[in-house]
Amino acid sequence: MLERYLTQNGRHALTIAAHILALIIISFIVTYDNKPPGDAELVSRFLPAAIEKIEDASLKIQSKVFYQQHNHQTVWHDALLINSNGRFLIDLLNMAEYEGLKSQDYIANIKPIHQVQRPVTIAEHDVRLTLAFVKYAQHMRNGRLPKNILDNYRPRHPEFINYFDLLKQGIADQKIFAHLYEQAPPHEQYNRLRTALAKLRQIKQSGGWPILPTNALLKRGMKDNRVIILRQRLKISGDLPYASAEAKLFDQELENAIEQFQRRHGILVDGIAGGQTLRTLNIPVENRIQQILINMEHWRYVQRNFAAKHILVNAAGFELIGVKGHREALNMRVIVGKKDLPTPLFSSQITHVVLNPEWVVPRSIAVKEILRYQKTNPNFLTQNQYVLLSGWNENETVINPESLNWQQLNDQNFPYHLKKPPGETNPLGRIKFVMPNQHDVYLHDTPHRDLFDNVFRDLSHGCIRLQHPEKLFEFVFREDSTWNQNNLRDALISNQNLQINLAEPVPVYIVYFTTWIESDGRMNFYSDIYQHDNKMSTVLDYI
Repeated sequence: MLERYLTQNGRHALTIAAHILALIIISFIVTYDNKPPGDAELVSRFLPAAIEKIEDASLKIQSKVFYQQHNHQTVWHDALLINSNGRFLIDLLNMAEYEGLKSQDYIANIKPIHQVQRPVTIAEHDVRLTLAFVKYAQHMRNGRLPKNILDNYRPRHPEFINYFDLLKQGIADQKIFAHLYEQAPPHEQYNRLRTALAKLRQIKQSGGWPILPTNALLKRGMKDNRVIILRQRLKISGDLPYASAEAKLFDQELENAIEQFQRRHGILVDGIAGGQTLRTLNIPVENRIQQILINMEHWRYVQRNFAAKHILVNAAGFELIGVKGHREALNMRVIVGKKDLPTPLFSSQITHVVLNPEWVVPRSIAVKEILRYQKTNPNFLTQNQYVLLSGWNENETVINPESLNWQQLNDQNFPYHLKKPPGETNPLGRIKFVMPNQHDVYLHDTPHRDLFDNVFRDLSHGCIRLQHPEKLFEFVFREDSTWNQNNLRDALISNQNLQINLAEPVPVYIVYFTTWIESDGRMNFYSDIYQHDNKMSTVLDYI
């Protein structure tokens, strides 16, 4: 039977054997051609799943596009190992505090490198590092405040950048971190604040500065154990560079140091350590660090590029600075808005100057202040040279104040407006610098020169009064040969109202910085008169 089976089925058996052999060969060939995927390919296969875990829909879409354009390859890893760019980025994120940012905002969801070994965790790690890069770049350029928060007082000038494209460009030209560093505010003040921040943090790490007893003042000629503490405090802050043979003696050098400290902090300069000076000396270094951090954040909302010639008004410092060729060419004191009528923060440009201006009294001042004075004194308008008018422009008519029953008028039914002609008592003084803006704020002279001696100069209704308007006029018209101090003086003496248009408008930036660093590193700290710092600090605490 066996022989018959073999005879009858031999050809079939050989056929089966041939098929089996062919399958073995094909299997070997397929196995050889489709060898197990490499580590880099395995990681890439997990990238789509890692991207799907992104909760923010917009970031998810942008991440998909970015990794597609990057050929579905990792950015911060080479196969199973983190690359040099990845390590550098992690180090940079861990040092975000040097830029006034918070490391935990970027690394909180990023695992330590030693925990990232499997392809799936490496893919997730790479995506999270990309998102951290994007978030860090965005915060560096446009700040940490969410959109529209605090816009009512802190206008922002964001430049909308696609930070995924920024990373893509950095990869292409091998300048990832050069592009990232460029997102920081380009202003010199920001760089100085960064340096000051590092210095104050060193002081904090060394124990800060001592607290002084505030029960009595200290002044030159006194000998007191508290003087020893005062010397230590001023040496730490850099105000007292000189040593003294007698540490308990309040000598001339110590008085000079107190005066410098007072100037830096916007305190009455009298060389005496008492009252406000002692309270300011005792503000902890941690508070000053916080103040610098907030001011660094403020700089992220200021437009990035100032004109080569411009005017900067720092409302918090009661100061105007004229800059030409990126160098300070003018500096003067200013008076800004009261706490309840703060000078708004904005940018504009001086388009024209008015000599011997007339003052059109804002309605709010007319009905809330002048109307009250007129009711008390029926001759108030006449005595103070106000002109009462009805109608506007060509329909304007002068009204005799004596013809009205002032007791029946109030802020709801006052149909008139007031003007004050040019003259010595005009609240705008002799020169008005017009910069069109929605707030109707301008720079102007004032007849009340004595007010510039005040330490705190938040005294106006919002406009900015100038200590030296004629110097600002010279700065504005420096390139215009038709105007100089001589013909300016002649024009002012004439008492004639004159408008002068500028051939080249001069940009003006109204800002608010409670910390200002001098070129030599001296730190100036000002009071938060409008509570803008406090508002920002409160919001950032919740971010």
